[in-house]
Amino acid sequence: MRTHLPFWLLLLLYLLVGSLFAIYTPPWQAPDEPAHYNYIRQLAGGSLPVIAPGDYDQEYQGTVISSRFDPQYSVYIAFSYEDWQPPLYYLLQTPVYLLFAGALLPLRLVSVLLGAGVVALAYAVGQQVWPGRERRWWWLTAAAFVAFLPQHVAILSSVNNDALAELLIAALLWLLLRMPADAPAGARSWLGVGVLLGLGFLTKATVYIMVPVVGLVLLRLYWRQWRALWQAAVRVGIPAGLLGALWWGRNLLVY
Repeated sequence: MRTHLPFWLLLLLYLLVGSLFAIYTPPWQAPDEPAHYNYIRQLAGGSLPVIAPGDYDQEYQGTVISSRFDPQYSVYIAFSYEDWQPPLYYLLQTPVYLLFAGALLPLRLVSVLLGAGVVALAYAVGQQVWPGRERRWWWLTAAAFVAFLPQHVAILSSVNNDALAELLIAALLWLLLRMPADAPAGARSWLGVGVLLGLGFLTKATVYIMVPVVGLVLLRLYWRQWRALWQAAVRVGIPAGLLGALWWGRNLLVY
C-alpha cells in the first residue's frame, strides 16, 4: 500500500484540480462544449441526433463566441455540429442530464471521473512498461503528466467524449501490455480486447487507431502460428465488429 500511496494522493489532487476547472470554467467556454451538450439534450428528448445542414452556422457561432456566450444568445441552435459522433459517451451522460435537469456542472464532473480512470490507467500502464518497485516514480511521472497537463485537465473537466475515448484506449493498452508472450489464442482476455475495441467504435473515431495496434500485437505473439493467429483475431473481431456494426448499420440506414 505504501508503494502506491503517492499515486492515491496524486489521484485525489487530480480530482480536486479537475473539479475546480469544472466549477470555475465559465459555461460553454470549453472546446465544442455546446455542441456536445446539445447531443445529450437531444438524447434526453428521445431522439438520436442526425447531422444536417445548418448544424454549423459559422456566422451565428462567431457572434455568440465573441459575446462570450452572452445569455441573450441561445446555444441550443447552430451548435449541433457534433451530431455525427458515435453515441456511447452521450448515452452515459443522459441519465445525469435528466437527474439534474440539464445542469452543466454535473455533466462536467462525470467527465472528471472518467478522467480519473485515465490517470489510474496511465499509472497501471507505467507499471507494465517499467516493471519493478524501484521504478515506481516512473509510473507516478506518467500518471502526473496525464493528470496535470493544463489543457488536458481542461478537456477532461468539460462536456465532450474525449474522456471516455481516452479511458478505452488506456484500458486497451493496459490489457495488451499484460498479455503474456505465451498467451493462448483462446484466452478470454482477447474477448475483453474485442469488447473494449467495440465500445471504442461506439465512442469516438480516434479509438480506431487501436485497430492496427491490436493487429500488431497479435502478429507479434502469433507470428507463423497461423491457426492461433486466426483464433485470437476472431475472438477480438467478433465482439468488436458486432458492437461497431450497431453504429455503422445505423449510419447506412440514415445517411
